[in-house]
Amino acid sequence: MRKYAYRAIPLLLILTIIFTVSLSGIYMAEPDHSITILFTHDMHDHFYPTDVTNGNRIVSLGGFSRLSSAIEAEREKDPELLLIDAGDFSMGTLFQTIFTKEAPQLKIMGKMGYEATTFGNHEFDMRAEGLADSLKAAKDSGQNLPQIISSNVSFPTDDNGNLSPSLKYLKESMDSYGVKEYTIIKRNDVKIGIFAVMGKDSASNAPMSEVVFTDAVENAKKMVDILK
Repeated sequence: MRKYAYRAIPLLLILTIIFTVSLSGIYMAEPDHSITILFTHDMHDHFYPTDVTNGNRIVSLGGFSRLSSAIEAEREKDPELLLIDAGDFSMGTLFQTIFTKEAPQLKIMGKMGYEATTFGNHEFDMRAEGLADSLKAAKDSGQNLPQIISSNVSFPTDDNGNLSPSLKYLKESMDSYGVKEYTIIKRNDVKIGIFAVMGKDSASNAPMSEVVFTDAVENAKKMVDILK
């Protein structure tokens, strides 16, 4: 009987060590907070593919159908991925002719599941009133739309403190759409702060915007302080 007892002791110790290590592995495992972020910019109304010459062949590239397929392929790998855009989504093809009446860019981004976008300088190509019309058309459609983030747009007033009719209309349209200075999105138990500023060079390419783009660096610092 003693032989069996002595053999049982080391076996019991081994089982205890294995069990302890297994438990420590369970309690010490780090949670997975990885996040997939998909990012686009300067899509410029390229709903359809573009044919380009590659050697002796003509190759069809791009288009929102291909983009949507690529997004869905990534979404199958990570259903919680974050999809965002950095602006200049409009102007560049004939679809810009229905920018003010139909806002097709914002609608298609909504269908593809974009969480957020912002204004690039080209969104102001049709002046404040044109952008206001587009935002109103998008909002009135009742469709799912991306959030619009704009952190350094200000509206200059006249000597009496009044906005021009076009700027008043733009501000009302932005407020109605729900344009924000920043947003916070939660993914995989991680809070993600998003803000968007128009840089100095881009702002200089929007001379007809009628709005004022305040200092990008200072506004970025302000947003970081808020989001900390």
